[in-house]
Amino acid sequence: MIYKSKEYIFFKDLLEVCCGNSGLLYQLRVYQKKHTYSWSKISCKKNEEILVKTALYILTESLVDIMNSIDTLIKNRNISGINALARIFIENYVYLNTIDDSKQRSLTAKRYVISNELNTMKKYIEILSKEERCSKYEDLFEEYNFWVFQWNKYQPSNITKKGKRVKLNWYRERNFKDLCQKKDFLGLEDYHIYQFYMLYSIEVHSINPSAVLSNSTNEYDYSQKEMIVAVLSLINLMMFTVLKVLQKYIDFDMKQMKFPFDMQVKLYFYRKSYGISPYNSIVFDKEKNKFRRVYKK
Repeated sequence: MIYKSKEYIFFKDLLEVCCGNSGLLYQLRVYQKKHTYSWSKISCKKNEEILVKTALYILTESLVDIMNSIDTLIKNRNISGINALARIFIENYVYLNTIDDSKQRSLTAKRYVISNELNTMKKYIEILSKEERCSKYEDLFEEYNFWVFQWNKYQPSNITKKGKRVKLNWYRERNFKDLCQKKDFLGLEDYHIYQFYMLYSIEVHSINPSAVLSNSTNEYDYSQKEMIVAVLSLINLMMFTVLKVLQKYIDFDMKQMKFPFDMQVKLYFYRKSYGISPYNSIVFDKEKNKFRRVYKK
């Protein structure tokens, strides 16, 4: 049963750390209530620090929401949608690390917050535009224009060799693939995170969907269990490293968290044809505070 696998037990432990009483999300929400950023004082160092934490909070909350959604699907014995959720998880994981690694961290966080607000406003406006014009719509549109102004002010751009100015995404790249190629986000050297992203894009884009991915029955078979364990193992690895990143910004001690540190995180895949050859496993080295590979003889 998937519920008895080490990957699922570790996954539930991570969820408890994030969602439990006085857990990670609780601590972040308390911080958000005490501190708010002001666009009129954006150059203030303290304000920039708050903005960075705000961006990280938005992304962390999204990651935890995805974990809860995956857990709900597993409990209901339905695998449909798990791969798509894993894909979104990878995106937000890369975004969080991009903000943390940026030399201009506050500016990168600022651009992310503006971009996130704009996308949220667009969805609300689209919904309200289908109804009769009301005061809520007008107020929302005014706020939307404010964020458009901020985006035009802080939007990154690049000069090409031909002298043309190209507008970039908030992370200063033209697309997500280019962003992924900038860094080894998983710390696994030859395992590029974009490979995993494309693997879990199969369900979203219906690229040569296999019977395993398109199966909508409520019963697990062996291959389905492998698929779920593969997703959980990757998310466990990413979420654990997210907690290590957040340690730099909020005060919590990972040593107090009861994780099965000796657990082997199996990053294997159930289909060799995806071009990612399965390797044995990685384990968390508690003494060196990092993951290391374990090879079979």
